[in-house]
Amino acid sequence: MMRRLITFLAACIPAAALAAEPAPLPSYTLDECLAIGLEQATRIVNARRDERIAGAQVRQTKAQIYPQLDTDAAYTRKDEVTSFQMGDQTLEMGQLDNYSASASLSQVLYSGGKVAAAIRAARRATEYAAQGTDQARRALIRDIRLAFYNILLAQANVEVAAESVKQLEELAAQTEQKFRSGTASEFDLLSAQVRVANERPKLVRARDALAVSKESFRDLIYLEAPDFELRGELAYEPMEADLGALQEQGLATRPDVRQMETYLRLLGEDIKSARGDYYPEIKAVAAYSGTDPDQSGFGATGWGWHWTAGLTAHWSIMDGGLRSGVLLEKNLTLLKERSNYEDLKRGVRLEVKQAYLDMIAAREVLGGADEGVALAEKALEIARTRFEQGLSTYLEFTDANLALNTARLTRLTALKAHLGAVTSLRYACGATEDFEPKEPMP
Repeated sequence: MMRRLITFLAACIPAAALAAEPAPLPSYTLDECLAIGLEQATRIVNARRDERIAGAQVRQTKAQIYPQLDTDAAYTRKDEVTSFQMGDQTLEMGQLDNYSASASLSQVLYSGGKVAAAIRAARRATEYAAQGTDQARRALIRDIRLAFYNILLAQANVEVAAESVKQLEELAAQTEQKFRSGTASEFDLLSAQVRVANERPKLVRARDALAVSKESFRDLIYLEAPDFELRGELAYEPMEADLGALQEQGLATRPDVRQMETYLRLLGEDIKSARGDYYPEIKAVAAYSGTDPDQSGFGATGWGWHWTAGLTAHWSIMDGGLRSGVLLEKNLTLLKERSNYEDLKRGVRLEVKQAYLDMIAAREVLGGADEGVALAEKALEIARTRFEQGLSTYLEFTDANLALNTARLTRLTALKAHLGAVTSLRYACGATEDFEPKEPMP
């Protein structure tokens, strides 16, 4: 019995140990993060809703050119019927139960161009909303890329800081052994311990910065996982182009520039619609109605049906300056937005130039960082050789190794800056994004 119990416990312990192991964190590539963000981010969802709203507004405006059909029906119960005496007879006027029904049809024939301008404006609003969706999509892709690169750099910073702490702890432990054996001074021991104490806060800050970056990234793409890992690397992405050509490309293709142009055309249609108020509005109207009792003659009973048809014209001759005031306001608004449009184009040129200069600067810094890594690797090799031959202390070797880690982190920082500048430049010049989500992410 005891042997069976021992066998059972031996079989259960590994299973329990496996069950106690934490589940691996979900891991995402850049493309997966882009797919999640483009599917779930609020700014994209609302941009698509704006498109649907604009489509509904087009339908509402188009309704003005179609005939309008209205129907009415009523029932009235009287407390008594009016009557009067005529000789020996009592004549009643009407009846206690009264019914009526009618249908009216109207069609706008002329409105001074107001309806046509309103329809064109509604279509412009649809274009405006679609361009807004494109703008939101491009901005989100840019923000996700930049945040993704920031997290990769933060992860590298944590790794470098952890490696530095580990090496300094090993140095402090080795120095303590030497101190106990009498081959190292108390000053050497204190110096090693101080270096460890000074390095640990850097690791804490690096981990905190990584946690903050990941939390911000979760909010950016609406990621449900409480914690996650990112798969990717900071790699050099070459981009060669002429600054002037990039600026012209930005003015020609950026969604916010095209959206502003659409908005100016929309304001122009709005002015045409306002001018239509100076002209008469003519409608064709027709009605078909019936009452029970028939109201067409004295003493009539049963339903009586009648129709009417004609034209109506409405023309506001004097409105105290209301129309002129409205038209003046709309013209001034158009002038103001034209000035904003010119400011936008200047801003686009400046944004492209700034991103271009940042890319050039990051490229130059990256070249120096590559050289720094090569020199640090050579210095570490020399320090290793000297330490193995007994010509230097472990502290010298550790310092050389830490210098190499720092040089590599500096290179990664330069790579991140270059990738960020390329991403910002592609956004600023309106370059077509090559990313398309293949299917919605869960």
